[in-house]
Amino acid sequence: MKFSFPKLSPQLLATLAMLIALTYVLDLFTISIIPNQLQVGVTFIAKVLIGSIAGPWLSALVAILYDILAFFLNNTGYSFIWGFTVVEALQGFLYGLFFFGKKLSFQNWKDWLYVIFATVITMGIGTFVLTPILLHTYYQTPYAVLYATRVYKVLEIPIRVLLIMVVLPFLQRIPEFARLNHLKK
Repeated sequence: MKFSFPKLSPQLLATLAMLIALTYVLDLFTISIIPNQLQVGVTFIAKVLIGSIAGPWLSALVAILYDILAFFLNNTGYSFIWGFTVVEALQGFLYGLFFFGKKLSFQNWKDWLYVIFATVITMGIGTFVLTPILLHTYYQTPYAVLYATRVYKVLEIPIRVLLIMVVLPFLQRIPEFARLNHLKK
């Protein structure tokens, strides 16, 4: 079930379109601490919601679509780098893998451990492994500098876990969202 596409209903497509728009709006509030190196934002919460209703494969496709659209809409003057699109797709896949069909409860300590594990794996692969490799490859930034600036991203882990555990269980109590999330009653 985890690796299958959910049924592409009009409700699912409309919800995904709204979550893509939400991701774009949240992305506008991302703070660039070190240009091209370190950014802090809350777009991950919309990506978790996309993963929770779209599953791994569709979530990866939505992440690719969003990354391409955001590049053309933002017009930052930077070159388009496919590697970052692949990282976004992989993170979307992981969010879908971890959260699609997964019912979470704020009171269940096992769910907290699950979300910690999912967050560490997703951030570990995307933020601490692949992104530094891409930044080093494309901008020749030394790894020592990349990891010295990224060490602060570890502080994001508890914030992400808390936000996911506040938002996702709350939304899962809404019958329409629970149905999109493929949760059993």
